[in-house]
Amino acid sequence: PAVMQQVERGRLDLDADVNRYLDFHIPAYAGRPITLRNIVTHTTGFEEAFKDLMGRQSSMSLETYLKTHIPDRVDPPGRVPAYSNYASALAAYVVERVSGEKFDAYAARHILQPLGMRQSTFAQVLLANRRALLSEGYKTNDQPKEYYEFVTPYPAGGLNTTAPDMARFMIAQLQKGELDGARILSDSAAKALHAPQARTFPALNAMAFGFYETSRNGHRSIAHNGGTQFFHSDLHLLVDDGVGIFISLNSSGDDAAATGIHNALFDGFMDRYFPASPSLPAESRFAADRQHGEATAGYWESSRRSTGNLFALASLLAPIVVTANPDGSLILPFPARGMVRWREIAPFVWKADDKGDKMQVLLRDGRPAMIGFDAAPPAAFLPIPWWRSPGWLVPALSIALLMLLAEGASLPVGAIARRVFNIALA
Repeated sequence: PAVMQQVERGRLDLDADVNRYLDFHIPAYAGRPITLRNIVTHTTGFEEAFKDLMGRQSSMSLETYLKTHIPDRVDPPGRVPAYSNYASALAAYVVERVSGEKFDAYAARHILQPLGMRQSTFAQVLLANRRALLSEGYKTNDQPKEYYEFVTPYPAGGLNTTAPDMARFMIAQLQKGELDGARILSDSAAKALHAPQARTFPALNAMAFGFYETSRNGHRSIAHNGGTQFFHSDLHLLVDDGVGIFISLNSSGDDAAATGIHNALFDGFMDRYFPASPSLPAESRFAADRQHGEATAGYWESSRRSTGNLFALASLLAPIVVTANPDGSLILPFPARGMVRWREIAPFVWKADDKGDKMQVLLRDGRPAMIGFDAAPPAAFLPIPWWRSPGWLVPALSIALLMLLAEGASLPVGAIARRVFNIALA
């Protein structure tokens, strides 16, 4: 909403080079600058980085963080969806620059206070009079409570709030920017905030303005989830139905339990109160093409990736493995859902057996080049090239490690043998 407020005032142009609003420079990539529209749809092409993201204390200002942590670029702007905390922080700093207010103060004055969200703040300070109100965070339920997390590149993950305050925010969104006579957006701006942006995957849900589309039983919602190390939240707005749902958990749990609980609550809520209509058109039968599945099978990596730091090892040690079945269906893992089977319902479009959501594969030069999912518009998966494939690198690494261990073990063994047989070291 903060960015849209400034667009309404004519201070921001969504399609201008973001450097117009900055006092430092973000280099273009592949001849294309980053725009605010790239930022709010998470198609900036920034590399993923975790350094100084959050910790036990607030170590630097938003301005300092952004100027000293500019990520490398891994994709041209506007092409590949990949959620970026840095991009969200950049949007907040742009609002600071054009409004003349620090973002936490701006959000309090123009969003939180007008909506009566009195227990909410973006300020990264731990006030003594708020300490007793805060929930403790835990990794799992059998571990001790953790420290209070400070988020440096807020606003992503940086809001302290309550469920009643979030209810007020959701009602304002559902009422096109207005609550109890206070208006944070015009009716037209609120509609623009909720509208789908350009679709990277034509057959799937799209990004809205910061929100992303989800759907179940024929009902559209706009949503956003997210988490820190210890807290995990999920928000859905059924704009056309006038309903919102919010859940926040203070532990990750074992085996992505938090994600599983989020999904179960939303799916159960929708199935009970917004069941599928019997009048929905039945899907036409499609003869799955076995070659499509075989072409898609292999190793894939998240578009939210790194190439120049330790996080890059994730693609090597934990790739996404897509397996093709003889009937043209695919098997691949999904968080909190396990191994899911997907059946082809249109050329290079598959539907999940368990939840009925869709997956689409985009082609480049006739070959699968990117996978997207209905459940995650700000994310995609890219094929791992053969020279970085875990299929041969992991065995090669294992052999190399065994050779190093054998060489290391040979030294004491040789020393013992020389002593036993009285052999001089050559």
